[in-house]
Amino acid sequence: MPAHDVIFIDTSVLTNLLSVPGLCDRAEEAKGEFERLRRAGAKFVIPVTALIETGNHIAQVKQGDRRGVAQRFCKAVDAARSSSPPWTIRDVNWDDEFLVRLLSGDSTGSALVEHLAAKTLGTGDVAILVERDLFLEQVRVSGVRIWSYDQRLVAYNDDSRRPPSRSRKSETNKRA
Repeated sequence: MPAHDVIFIDTSVLTNLLSVPGLCDRAEEAKGEFERLRRAGAKFVIPVTALIETGNHIAQVKQGDRRGVAQRFCKAVDAARSSSPPWTIRDVNWDDEFLVRLLSGDSTGSALVEHLAAKTLGTGDVAILVERDLFLEQVRVSGVRIWSYDQRLVAYNDDSRRPPSRSRKSETNKRA
């Protein structure tokens, strides 16, 4: 994976970075890649969706050190508050625009209901794509990628699949 300006960390990677029991079969690979990308100057973003999903996975750990991973999780969240954080946690509003984009499937080209019915992407995956696309509209960077071990989600890193930026205003004008 080449270094980009900004890398959104998906749940599948975050569970490996934190060594969540049962969800960390690529932990060493993830930790090594994180360090390599960090040294190359990449900036990391944890989408709030990935944060919530990871916390839920930790609460559902059946075997292993749930408390230990919960402590690592809280330390990782707290690290975003430090003076030189390893990552930031993306702040998004789940407002009308976000929900419209989520339901429409945002940059995937298919509505959320189609993804759910076909088991191609889950709500969390589409929400991460919405977070990424909103970020691209708000921040000037040359490259944004989602780092994921879910190949269905990684497929949406292709910039050519992403439609021009949309806003609620343009959606409203289409309906008029």
